[in-house]
Amino acid sequence: MTSRNRSRRTAAAAALALALAGLTAPASASTGHTHPATTATSTPSATAATTSAPAGEHPTSPHAGSWKPTQYDTCSAQLHDSYQVIAPDGMKYEGWHPSSVTDPATGERCTFGHEHGDDPKTSKIYQWVIGKLGGETNGIPFGYAAAQTDLAAGGVLPHRHEDDPGQKVIVRNDVKQLRADRTGCAKGADGKPIVCSYLMKMHQGSHSSDALKNNAHELLYAARCSDGTELMVDTLALFGQPNQFQENCSDTIVKTTGSQLPASKAGKRLIPNTDCVQKYVQSGPKASSDVWGVYENWQAESTITGPDGKAKASFDPWFGVRNPSQVGSGSDGVPTASLYTSATKAYPWSTMDGPLEQQDPASPFNGAQRDVYVHNTTVANAGGLTTWYTDAYGNNASDKPFAGSVKQYVSATSNTGLPELERRAYGFSTDYGPKGSGVHAPN
Repeated sequence: MTSRNRSRRTAAAAALALALAGLTAPASASTGHTHPATTATSTPSATAATTSAPAGEHPTSPHAGSWKPTQYDTCSAQLHDSYQVIAPDGMKYEGWHPSSVTDPATGERCTFGHEHGDDPKTSKIYQWVIGKLGGETNGIPFGYAAAQTDLAAGGVLPHRHEDDPGQKVIVRNDVKQLRADRTGCAKGADGKPIVCSYLMKMHQGSHSSDALKNNAHELLYAARCSDGTELMVDTLALFGQPNQFQENCSDTIVKTTGSQLPASKAGKRLIPNTDCVQKYVQSGPKASSDVWGVYENWQAESTITGPDGKAKASFDPWFGVRNPSQVGSGSDGVPTASLYTSATKAYPWSTMDGPLEQQDPASPFNGAQRDVYVHNTTVANAGGLTTWYTDAYGNNASDKPFAGSVKQYVSATSNTGLPELERRAYGFSTDYGPKGSGVHAPN
């Protein structure tokens, strides 16, 4: 194991171990896909749907309405569709909903089998983000940037269609910006500590082979800080290279096949594979003690460039999954719960009586135990243009909208003089799919 990777694994191990020690085994498909370009810590609340549009008023995007209940789900596709929201293009897309609701047609509680993380309406900057998205937007649309790849002029962009269960919302309010040198808070020009609120929507389909081969995943990233720093961008962020991922236990690159997405030098997807699980969790001297054995961590390193060709903003959040329903094994992966053996005493296999299928609601591996790391939100746009348009991958910036463009916003400020900030981890005790929620893979 490299020293760099060992440091990463050690940095939050104590917090994660304590969080996992207090958890019980959780109770009781579609995948993202691409095709080549052609010459074309919140707990989810059980609020009712509030984003339905009158029938026929807004067309439904081809990227919406694909979810269908499995044998384990009791909510209907029609009820799921009632949570669709209107996006900036005037079309309806999938939106946030609780993992279980009362079905108005029956008056009974029903489950969707998947969850979307934090309720975006709990964010202090929710209404501000809706305003920056523009148009008739009335919620956080899932897959909006990805849908714009269909409209790119000349079909020059690889098309991206990401599944609904993999769409996750992250809310963090009033986060103090601590200095990496541990000497206190970073301060603004007024001498006061800087506090930021974040609202993110990330596609992290860790349940499918999409995670192992495709490197482009939609990331809506919004931050608003007390020093005037503001950012609201929606792009297909690149998490490392296509057709590969990195072992979470060693950083070793594992080759896969099937993706035709663009290459990138930024970001990475650290994913457990069968070798890591067997070596660090199921056998050897660290068996039953290394909570990182099945830990999945997606690391973004995104930059937004303005129409003048200059970098205007950068941000680098990380997204962790502590109980992924799949681990890597070639290009397709295998269900984590299927790796059970009678000799395995490590948690959470120790709560099982035998191997389980990936979708089984009894599996403790449902991808619902997630955390997030927030770090730098750097803006270098003093006095500059605040709103422009890019393609779905955040490139080809223009001050005017164009076919397949996505609106981006960066405040006319600069915080490049700030010291390096500490990377803050949140959510090590968060479980979006606890016992009785009905959440299971695909999720």
